[in-house]
Amino acid sequence: MSNQTIILWNLNQLPSNINLNSVLIFWNNSSIIEDDSQICISKFIEANNSLVKDEYLKWVNNLSQDSNLNSYFSTDSNYSLWLSSILLSKQVMSRSYNIEILKLIAFNFYVKKNNIKRIRIESDNYKLNSILYKYCLENKIEVSNAESLKFQEKSRVSFFKSLLFASSWIFRFYINTINIKRLRRTLFSNHDAKITIFTFFDKSSINGSNKNKFWLGLNEYLKSNNISSNWIHLSSINDNSVKSKRVNEKFKNEYKNSNKNEKHLLLNEFMSLQIFLKSVEIWIKSVLQFIRHKKNIFIPKIGGFNVELLLKNDIQNSLIGQYSISNITYLNLIEKVLKTLPKQELCFYPYENQSWEYSLLFNWKKFFGSKIIGNAHSSVRYWDLRYFNHQDYFVKNFNYSFPDLISVNSSIANKHLINSGTPANKIVEVEALRYNYILDLDTLVKYENNKEILILGDYSKSITEELLEMVHQTFKDVDDINFSLKFHPECILDLSEYDQINFKIINNPISEIINNYEVCLSSESTTAAIEFWEKDKKVITYISGINFSPLLGCQNVSFVYNKIELYKSVLFNLKTSKPNTANNYFNLNKKTPIWAEIIKQNLN
Repeated sequence: MSNQTIILWNLNQLPSNINLNSVLIFWNNSSIIEDDSQICISKFIEANNSLVKDEYLKWVNNLSQDSNLNSYFSTDSNYSLWLSSILLSKQVMSRSYNIEILKLIAFNFYVKKNNIKRIRIESDNYKLNSILYKYCLENKIEVSNAESLKFQEKSRVSFFKSLLFASSWIFRFYINTINIKRLRRTLFSNHDAKITIFTFFDKSSINGSNKNKFWLGLNEYLKSNNISSNWIHLSSINDNSVKSKRVNEKFKNEYKNSNKNEKHLLLNEFMSLQIFLKSVEIWIKSVLQFIRHKKNIFIPKIGGFNVELLLKNDIQNSLIGQYSISNITYLNLIEKVLKTLPKQELCFYPYENQSWEYSLLFNWKKFFGSKIIGNAHSSVRYWDLRYFNHQDYFVKNFNYSFPDLISVNSSIANKHLINSGTPANKIVEVEALRYNYILDLDTLVKYENNKEILILGDYSKSITEELLEMVHQTFKDVDDINFSLKFHPECILDLSEYDQINFKIINNPISEIINNYEVCLSSESTTAAIEFWEKDKKVITYISGINFSPLLGCQNVSFVYNKIELYKSVLFNLKTSKPNTANNYFNLNKKTPIWAEIIKQNLN
């Protein structure tokens, strides 16, 4: 292998006239048929998943624990603004550079394993070219086409643009909260609640359901047992519905009157001129620290690669940009709301490793020191790295940056967390509040046409387009297979370019259609596929890169990467009968006994 030339291919067009003494590594194309002469880097990641994942988590842990940025960007109350930075949030699915970093880690493993000495880089990504070229120089690897490569040596990040975006954000946030009806002065007075629940604002609850989808069943338990509770709702600055009169009336009347033991509040209601000025003051200090220490900011290598070119934008955004002022504002808002509460004994919040969570953890432990539990309310994917920390993270004193417990709704999530280094005593399995409705689905109705496939659209436009294009290219000349299509509510597409396939559009909720289909097809990131899998439907998942499917590791799921595999899988699943074994992903129980026990144990 060491005598061969490795060709790293990162171009849209497929290669031609390749030397026989070469091995192609496709950087972005996972639809190729692998053999001894060509491999896909995402499939190499899949084959070495634990090594790649551990290396990434170890690097993030070093960033959070050992970086000089913690001391540079601490507030007067010793809260580290760096801990709530974008880099430490590990958003692999929404930050493309994290996927690039995973590929670089895998590439380093491949190079070391095969003793690579010569490489040709065919790429139009100038940042990636620069990173790879420096790596090759440091590891004495010959780059055969070095003279023709184009590089980006420096990433130009506008300092003043970051300041402008930050200033704009805080002004818009303040102005947008002026018209929110202030309830905070009287809402918590004479209220004996000892449990507080932070949650995302749920638009659907405006329509009269009075039920927040993230905690379905929990409020019923609290109400039936006469347990008082405080509910703090977080919303985005861009959520226009929060500024509407209807929302204000909702919180003023419906929530207030629906249950005397519940008190509901929008966190934005605590925004004031005082918090505005305090946030700007902290932000200005952070800007001055950034100017002073900019040259000393150090990001460690990962897998032998210097990846600062990929990270500069988000580093600056986290420390002085819009992300920074947002974190500071939520730090102050959460501090303000907790100051209004009497002594609390228990807190729940949605665990997603978002920046505001660190503000909550810091302030909760400062004011109350009682139990705080982060609830992983959805599925925990193997590659959704927001949920994971390296085992070394738990050896050192991580202070306020982690909840007392993480509650998970499946044994699969529990296994993923433990295998990635989370101590078992930091995890508790609970009932899946969001998914208990699966128990109500009628399993007796069966659709008669077994040659119809249901396609589940993704929330991402590009992912949905890629899935539909793959279906179109595979089945445009096939007449005896029909496709129904259910778009994600946030992603409705024009189907005119796919006129060779007559997609039947389905608008009904999944709960009404799940029994009409025996086979469904989804992208790797579509969580709705879990619900079909739970009901013993045959699930086909198209993978366009890294396998982000929540069903990764589950039986009775077909993962396909190209047209050939898709075609074979569809035909196979249409012809075969359903498996006899029942699928169980979530812990389902409407009586929520484990949630009840947690509350009993922590409320005096």
